Amino acid sequence: AAYLAFATLTWLARNAEAKETRLNLALALFIQDIIGVAVSVHGQFTGVMNLVGWSTVLVYLFLALGYGYFRFVKPSAA
Repeated sequence: AAYLAFATLTWLARNAEAKETRLNLALALFIQDIIGVAVSVHGQFTGVMNLVGWSTVLVYLFLALGYGYFRFVKPSAA
């Protein structure tokens, strides 16, 4: 449900007039995904999740890299 909400939020904000709004949205989602990576990795190393749990880590990492790219590396594309 949370990812459906995030997808809807980003879809609706994609054409926001203010660039600052898009950059702040990318920053918020970047922070959320970094926390997701940390919690997922912790879960993997403490044995909470099995081997398939690494897919969760990879999804969070992929999203964090994407949002980080558009927020810090290429903010003009946001």
